[in-house]
Amino acid sequence: MSPSDGEIRRVRFRGGQAPLGYRRDRTGRLRPVPREAALVRLLFRDYLRLSSLGALANSLKRQRLAHRGQPWSRQALLWILRNDVYRGVLRKGGAASPIPGAHPAIVSSAAFMRVQRVLESRRRSPGWSAQDKQDQGVSGERRVDALTLAALFKKKAAALA
Repeated sequence: MSPSDGEIRRVRFRGGQAPLGYRRDRTGRLRPVPREAALVRLLFRDYLRLSSLGALANSLKRQRLAHRGQPWSRQALLWILRNDVYRGVLRKGGAASPIPGAHPAIVSSAAFMRVQRVLESRRRSPGWSAQDKQDQGVSGERRVDALTLAALFKKKAAALA
């Protein structure tokens, strides 16, 4: 069911601080901030080019583009890249009630959905990534939990008997 024009006009951003790329007008609706909106578009475009949050964060660091005075983190980038607000959608009453057209989009729905597909394809599988190992000082190819290790030893012992 699509919202009526009247319902869209009544929708206001009810969060705290406006997301990067937007400001709230006096009615509470989100309006793009041109300079910040250009940065948001750059994030979406470069993520599609690099296909990696870490590579995107490093690229932004090399360009000396900071986020609130700090280097970009993968978590901050992921929050932006997953946020429907950038394609002009607000959520009313939780995730089940999206209201498209509530405010001007900064990125197209097509670009947003391409980013979602890449993010989904890059989700981590069980085990630790090379970056996790580097961050935690862990060596080895994969993390093996105790049950898997016990099953491997049991199988090896059975083969030797």
